[in-house]
Amino acid sequence: MALDVKSPGDDECLEKGVRHLCELGVTRVPRKYVLPAAERPSLGSGAARVQSHLEDISAGRVAINLPIVDLAELEGPNRENALKSLAAACSEHGFFQ
Repeated sequence: MALDVKSPGDDECLEKGVRHLCELGVTRVPRKYVLPAAERPSLGSGAARVQSHLEDISAGRVAINLPIVDLAELEGPNRENALKSLAAACSEHGFFQ
């Protein structure tokens, strides 16, 4: 997706979430969701570096720690802890599906 320039009313659309943006037919990533280039994660330069990193992950030489949140817990007696886990996952790892 390409970057979109901000236009009047963008904030109203963005507050309703990604689904709302899709329903409106938005085809570009709003600037609000794009990190400045200096803050983006980098694997180094070149496709060979990326391929090497992916091979390391596949071989188990690199540990990836992603949060696991059981969303079913949101409807049970453990709701408070599930909300805390979800909030931590969002703040530490960002958007997820």
